[in-house]
Amino acid sequence: SEIAYRSTLNQEISDFLTTHLFEAVIQLILVLIYGGALFFYSPPIGFAAFFFAAVNLAAFFFIRSKRMGIYARFQQEKGRTAAFAISALEGFE
Repeated sequence: SEIAYRSTLNQEISDFLTTHLFEAVIQLILVLIYGGALFFYSPPIGFAAFFFAAVNLAAFFFIRSKRMGIYARFQQEKGRTAAFAISALEGFE
């Protein structure tokens, strides 16, 4: 069971590194190139785009932190429920 879990986890990490991370690096490079061109073409528009990108990034991290807290509480509740179910089953014996 543990070996199968680790094998599955290893496959998921490998998939992430070869697909999502690679795509994110390519997109970052393109954003930097186009952002530089935008600042070169029109600095006011470049600053406006930078401002909206910063607001978007701040909102992303804010929502992410909230979701992480909610998910941690969900995992705790799930653990309590599983423990209660196991103790109830032990009570039948």
